[in-house]
Amino acid sequence: MKRIQKIVQVEDKKISTGSFRFCGREISQAEDFTITATCKDTTEKLEKIKYRTQVKKDSPANEGEKAQLRSVVGSLAWIARQARPDLSYKVSKLQSKCNRATIKDLVYANEAIDEAREHSNKGIIYRTDAINWKDCIIVTVSDASWSNEDEQVKKRIQKYKSQRARMTILVNPDFLKKEESAFHVISWQSTIIRRICRNTLQAETYGVNFAIEEGMRLRALIAESHGEFQSFKDWENKSRSFRQHIWITDCKSLEEHLKSDAMGKVDDKRLSIDIQALRQLIWEDASGEEQDELSSDMPDIIQWIDTSKMLVDALTKDMNSNELRATLKTGVWNTIP
Repeated sequence: MKRIQKIVQVEDKKISTGSFRFCGREISQAEDFTITATCKDTTEKLEKIKYRTQVKKDSPANEGEKAQLRSVVGSLAWIARQARPDLSYKVSKLQSKCNRATIKDLVYANEAIDEAREHSNKGIIYRTDAINWKDCIIVTVSDASWSNEDEQVKKRIQKYKSQRARMTILVNPDFLKKEESAFHVISWQSTIIRRICRNTLQAETYGVNFAIEEGMRLRALIAESHGEFQSFKDWENKSRSFRQHIWITDCKSLEEHLKSDAMGKVDDKRLSIDIQALRQLIWEDASGEEQDELSSDMPDIIQWIDTSKMLVDALTKDMNSNELRATLKTGVWNTIP
């Protein structure tokens, strides 16, 4: 840590070990060096919104109620980003409601607080035996729900928006060969797709595009941390040759489009371009040369998974998040339905 402090300048130079709080997040390390990150104390301090009960649920919130909502959403967003992926969808939904909130939205926000408090001891676990840093690979999990959202753009409400979510994790190289795999969560996000999607394929494609860029950046950072870059020239191909990147989707039609040896027909030209760009990554080797057939050692692989085992399903829609929380608690993902 002292070596790191010489490189990274921080105001608080105190070094803590075992269990401690840092910037509102609880960090604890077990005897086997497994690390758990939670936001228990911050979550339990959340205060519910006080709103008028004598008006209809679809009545607009007044300025005082909106101010409370913004405060709650800000706190929930911080908690979701730090250690609670299960709250990500609700935070995204509430963020889109702040400027046009109704009493119904305030009730929903209080329900989100109840859920956050109920599982305040949940968080992210990093098992010491989960992965081997020397050969771990990147997995990008992406999902989308089609046309279930609405969003205020300037002063107009746009309906039929889609929600996309991603999670970037580290796993061991035998990930695709096992029924269940231990993993480390690195990052996650849930957000509305700004462009209205005409079908599920389009929403899922935008979701994958959004997700894999984060995975590619992470792969480059890991390659750099291993001293793979003497210079940043051609960094993308260098990082592709260093570690494999697996894309996980529950959209069978997208997987088939990308794995097909001939580009399938897509009526929407913009969507066709996006799919072709993804397909190019799948079919190129680490040097950038397109291959005649796919193999298991390609630098980028897409793999379909059943929706029932989709890790970020609860980040795309309003649903029970117990399975996600259970998976994050064990740090083991069972991918077989």
